[in-house]
Amino acid sequence: PSHHVEATLFMIPKRVSPSREFTINKGMLPGLKFKCLAQNPILSINSNSIIGKIDIIRAHVHTYQPDLVAISETKIDSKFDDNELLGDGYTIWRKDRKHGGGGVLIALSNTSNLSVLQSNEGPGESLALLLQIHPTLKFRVVVMYRPPNEYDLENFENLIDEYKLDNCIFVGDYNFPDLDWITVREQ
Repeated sequence: PSHHVEATLFMIPKRVSPSREFTINKGMLPGLKFKCLAQNPILSINSNSIIGKIDIIRAHVHTYQPDLVAISETKIDSKFDDNELLGDGYTIWRKDRKHGGGGVLIALSNTSNLSVLQSNEGPGESLALLLQIHPTLKFRVVVMYRPPNEYDLENFENLIDEYKLDNCIFVGDYNFPDLDWITVREQ
């Protein structure tokens, strides 16, 4: 398998903690510095198998110091120990696929100011955490993996319906190659 992972960093609006400054030393914008005027970074990774990529994932976590890590397409099972991935600095929720491929996980930093109010497995290969960032602000992070050969959109539609009234951040690998994500229209 390739040793490449796709990673995206999301920021939740500033409430309590000071900003963080990051330097990106890899990728297309080497040495770019930016100041994050937000807190609680969320790192979303489509790993296409964690196995063989643990060092890369740990490097992303070390660089961005996210409060929450969401990984899709983990391709692991119960034989894979949580501490092998991020060490003991994170609490991990997983939904492994029983027969190879797929799988999702969410990891929350043990030093985060986010409080977990609820965790649940959603339809298909999805996992959700309801989090509280502030006494008046709750939001849900949902990670989903949709296999490219899954032509039935029922699990995806059920996931959207289940959480449509929440403040949600949806991350993962949806495998919709014909969807223009800017206009949300099929190409």
